[in-house]
Amino acid sequence: MTRYIPLVVLFFSAFTIAEEEVVIGIDKYQGLKVHTSLHSMSKTRKIGLFKVDNVRPACSKGFFFEVENDKETYSALLTAFTAGKKVSIAYLPGPTPWGDTTYCSISSVEILN
Repeated sequence: MTRYIPLVVLFFSAFTIAEEEVVIGIDKYQGLKVHTSLHSMSKTRKIGLFKVDNVRPACSKGFFFEVENDKETYSALLTAFTAGKKVSIAYLPGPTPWGDTTYCSISSVEILN
């Protein structure tokens, strides 16, 4: 049994995606966009886009989050955006649910002074 443990650990570590973090100043903010259920595409999830100016190559247009499932994220971003505060964003690179590779998925938001 003990000889299989390293194989199990190796197997699961191969599927781990490394979370990254970036601090974004207000000079990089371009906008905060929210799609509603009335979006032109039928059955669209309510997606929010935090548009920033080329912070990372993998996230050249910014970050996305699901508004209904991530109300705290939306609240924090809206607060930072309107108050003119910089934010620290932890994110996962990878495509959006609609296949766009220029946005990354937000995993946490911290408002900074």
